[in-house]
Amino acid sequence: MNNQLKRLSPEFIVAIEIYKSNVFNEPLHFTKLVDKLDGKLTKNQVSDALNTLLNWGIAIGMYNSYEYGDVKGYVFLFEIDELHKDRIRKLYEEYHMSN
Repeated sequence: MNNQLKRLSPEFIVAIEIYKSNVFNEPLHFTKLVDKLDGKLTKNQVSDALNTLLNWGIAIGMYNSYEYGDVKGYVFLFEIDELHKDRIRKLYEEYHMSN
């Protein structure tokens, strides 16, 4: 893990990862988020941080339909709320997380 990243709370580490996925127009659901943060945060830390971000209104979640071959369904996707994008963008630029 990046030394600078260690100074951030789990909430902001998760927010940066959500922001990064939003910038690249990459749909992000919980399992994918946990996979992206593997080695940086545990599944429980991601869950707790995501819950906090949703409660604070920094992150928003919505159901979206998906189609994978013959399988159709819905998945809960996460984004950074418009009101907070600038703040999270600044954190992203300062603590840029590499995959």
